[in-house]
Amino acid sequence: MLQKVPLLVNIVFLLQFFVIGAQNYTYENYTTSDGLSSSEVYDITQDKNGYIWFATDRGLTQYDGYEFKRYSTKDGLEDLVILNFQEQEDGTILCVTFNGKLFFIDPNTNDFYPYKYNHLLKDISTTNNILSAIKHKNYLIVNYRYQYGGFLKIYDNGKVEKKIFNCQDDTEIKVTYNYQLLKEILNTKNNGSFLKEIARKFLNDCNIKIKKINENYFLIVQQENFYLINCREKKYQLITNKRIVATTNTFDDNHFWVGLNYGGGKVFSYDGKLKYHFLPNNTVTKFFKDHEGGLWLGTTESGVFYIKNPGVITHKTPSTCKDILSLSKNNKNELYIGFDNGELYKIKQHKFKKIWEFNHNTPARVQYNSKTDRLFVQSDHLYELKNDKIDTLYAEGYSVALSDNQNKNLLTKNRVFYKNGDSYIIPPSNRRQQRIGDIEFADEGYYLGTLLGLYQYKQDSLYNLRSITPLFDSRIDDIDKIDNRYFFASLGNGVVIKNKDSIYSINTTHGLSSNITTQIYAKNPHEIYVATNNGLNKISFSNNLKTYNISHFSTKDGLPGNQINDIEIINDSLWIATKNGLHSFSESLLDNKNKNMIKDWLQIKKILINNKTTFNNLENLRHFENSVEYKFSAISYKKEDRILYRYRLLGLESEWNITENRSVKYPDLLPGKYTFELQTKGGNDSWNTDGICSTIIIAYPFWETWWFYSGMTFLILLIIYSFFKFKILLYNEDVFRELMLFVLKKITGKKEYVIIRESGVEIKLDTSKIYFAKSAGNYLEIVTTEKTYVVRLKIGDFEKQLPDDENFLRVHRSYLIRKDKIEKKNTKWVQINGEEIPVSRNNKSKLEDVLFY
Repeated sequence: MLQKVPLLVNIVFLLQFFVIGAQNYTYENYTTSDGLSSSEVYDITQDKNGYIWFATDRGLTQYDGYEFKRYSTKDGLEDLVILNFQEQEDGTILCVTFNGKLFFIDPNTNDFYPYKYNHLLKDISTTNNILSAIKHKNYLIVNYRYQYGGFLKIYDNGKVEKKIFNCQDDTEIKVTYNYQLLKEILNTKNNGSFLKEIARKFLNDCNIKIKKINENYFLIVQQENFYLINCREKKYQLITNKRIVATTNTFDDNHFWVGLNYGGGKVFSYDGKLKYHFLPNNTVTKFFKDHEGGLWLGTTESGVFYIKNPGVITHKTPSTCKDILSLSKNNKNELYIGFDNGELYKIKQHKFKKIWEFNHNTPARVQYNSKTDRLFVQSDHLYELKNDKIDTLYAEGYSVALSDNQNKNLLTKNRVFYKNGDSYIIPPSNRRQQRIGDIEFADEGYYLGTLLGLYQYKQDSLYNLRSITPLFDSRIDDIDKIDNRYFFASLGNGVVIKNKDSIYSINTTHGLSSNITTQIYAKNPHEIYVATNNGLNKISFSNNLKTYNISHFSTKDGLPGNQINDIEIINDSLWIATKNGLHSFSESLLDNKNKNMIKDWLQIKKILINNKTTFNNLENLRHFENSVEYKFSAISYKKEDRILYRYRLLGLESEWNITENRSVKYPDLLPGKYTFELQTKGGNDSWNTDGICSTIIIAYPFWETWWFYSGMTFLILLIIYSFFKFKILLYNEDVFRELMLFVLKKITGKKEYVIIRESGVEIKLDTSKIYFAKSAGNYLEIVTTEKTYVVRLKIGDFEKQLPDDENFLRVHRSYLIRKDKIEKKNTKWVQINGEEIPVSRNNKSKLEDVLFY
């Protein structure tokens, strides 16, 4: 029996304190060492072909997830310092440079061409900086600042409207021009009093920036302060910062961002509340979300930072240990965290409270029981806590398993388990059986998960359930029950499910990311979460519970680690305990992940015929153009260079080949028609079946075409017939027949095979390689160009098996020869392969009609 002992025995009491848990993200940092033109990045965009572009003070950089490509003035840029991008309706990208020149990027060719009216900007650009250039349908708005303010409006036909004022001009002039600029930026003709009021109040100098966020909001930036203007409700809000605002733009439908000089990037809701704060020590110049939802942050000193999934938050805990073993929430949705080093914390609303730290760095596992409002902690001993204070300390034993049944007090210690204060003794068969991982009420008695598999205790007896099914052979670490279904987390067989009398497993063959499962969180009868050593899985069952769908979430999706130890759900947020720390994200991230196929931009980048690049039609290749190589690529910034592709060449193969390589080569293709099929997963978990198909047609050489065969056959036969009509045909019909056989053989070139059996092995033998066969009783020696075979077979039976017996001649009762192998002959013998073979008197006449081939 467990015994209560004084509380001071094995506990180091610590003062409780609170620590504010900071939100952190897993960044990937790209700098010049990775291929950026410069670590001073001003803008980021993604073109219509999926490539990411970076504007820097040392030129442009393009990135495809595999490699960076740099561009400078040598490649056609108007200036090395590119300040910002603006995407056009036709897919081109307008670039603004520091020297006041504009140019466009053509994403289809990666060519650069200047704005045709750059000369109209020259005079003003020499003393001013272009704040922004906005292209509308038939004109361009160029916004200036520094010695002058205002804007130029340049129409596509070259007509110019100047709204430029000197910063020393009268305030009324500045207000008037800035009001007109405001309308141009907002693309509105509304002359409402609200915009005039805003212009008079805020737009009365040169040191302002106007940024449209969406149709209802825009920002007016003045140094470290900015005003959030709500056009719909006709009100504004002042938001102050300690750092100067560098730039700003839309974050998503409900938020906008601002970049601060050495103050990071902040994300605000439209009611002015701060939601997120990224890179607090950097100057953030750009927030950009790519097609996969990944977030790119440009900075002026540290290059680019990339977050695979900004929805995944890493919670910085006060502990020096990152390995979190277990999680459990109480009735107040406060989360208890057990660390591998023995520390125990409680967290609520990102505030951490340290409960205590156990001796000897013994791992701490926690389990809250809602029925008793008690927290059980397994470490060097078993502890029972109430109101975060130790109420009971159980002294004996070390290995204790805690049931995660929230409503029933059930726990185990080695071979003893406890229910509501009573104890039941389970006699162990060996020491490994003593290690009980979890316990759950069964239909009769209790299920026990152990290192040796699943056991059931009922009627004071212990039963090994491995005899029922091998699925219970593996170690069982967790057991969950919901309604009448049991879910077992096994280390080797995936998730084992018992539904009444039916027992089955869901494993990697069904789509589970790993067969090593450690924890199960049964949310409801139709949804369970599974922790594995290869990420998180969600299994969603249909209404009839017979079919299911599996979703995955791993490092590919932004999770910092794949080895998951435990799962909890609080207010629709998933909390994940891993060896890399504590993470959380909304359930909707997983639910929405596979709703839409993420675009992968799969394309064939180059085709090589006989190792030379071709742009010709592959459906008209000549017979010697038979080496085909495809070079292809897809784009996924989450998976970077680990994108999976699969391909096959129908007409040559039917099975898919899977690779991470971006090229495939088919050398020495035979003439014919082929279809090359290419698919990718891109950033998805499943194959995108809308892949690429390419038809290859290799023509036959003219001497292998049907018309050539037909023509040559007719011509040869005609010549032979004409030549031998009076010479041979009338003289000897057998000779003519032999000659016809020879001609037909040379034309068709068809090979014939005979199956023989030597020493129990069946051999497919090319009959054209046979010299002769010699009979020795019931055995037959078959002499060929390669070797001599000895088979148990009569010579007569062998002769009957030959598919081309017209090419063979029985010259003796013990010899069968191939006619076209005869080297010499007379009336008494023939020589084949240097050996004289006797000819019987009955076969002399047959030999006389044989021609030398």
